[in-house]
Amino acid sequence: MPLNLPSGGAQRIFTASAAAFLLVAPFPSSAGWRVFFILVALMALAWQALRGGLPMDLARVPRTFGTWAGVWIALCVASLAWSVDPGYTLAELRREILYGGIAFIVFFAGTREARDLHLWICTLFAGAFVLGVGEWVHFLRPDGFRASGISMGPGPFSTHVAILAPLLVIFAWRAPVGMGLGAAAMAALGAALLCAGVAADSRFLWVALLSSAVVAFATFWRKSPPTPHAFA
Repeated sequence: MPLNLPSGGAQRIFTASAAAFLLVAPFPSSAGWRVFFILVALMALAWQALRGGLPMDLARVPRTFGTWAGVWIALCVASLAWSVDPGYTLAELRREILYGGIAFIVFFAGTREARDLHLWICTLFAGAFVLGVGEWVHFLRPDGFRASGISMGPGPFSTHVAILAPLLVIFAWRAPVGMGLGAAAMAALGAALLCAGVAADSRFLWVALLSSAVVAFATFWRKSPPTPHAFA
């Protein structure tokens, strides 16, 4: 399996589409764009695999993860049998399993180098900071706020910030696992993320952020190779 991705047009289309998907994914009213970008990314990957340039290599999925994911999918599908609203359940299956499964395949098969992972993380944080500005504008001017496309609402945005927080460790960790920007850069980005999260006005956010930070550092400290342990 080649380690270097081909530099053809399909690879550029994949990278641009996957990054665009991550950028627009958390924004309200972006469902159409999300579906478009993730399907384009999937087709670009499939095209490369068919042409022999880059196999999708889904056999790399850990067996334990694949087993439990299959159990979860089977349980979700079986829930149609006792659902009080089968139409709603079917719509949820499409959003959570079909779209989620496609996204997993796209990013699992298409992320072959550390630089790919770094691009995805930077894109996620860029979107979060734009959303943070929207939440602050909404917080300061709730009556005059009109840009609803960049306001998730305090609850969903708090969840989004808490999910992104553990990824801050990637900015500080040494290459090739991390970006090697150092603890100062991570602290600055963390402060910006906290400032964005304050607009959500969620008191539980701080507990979630602390818990996720502890888990992230413990995981990297135990699972990373010996050499990348120190900050750059």
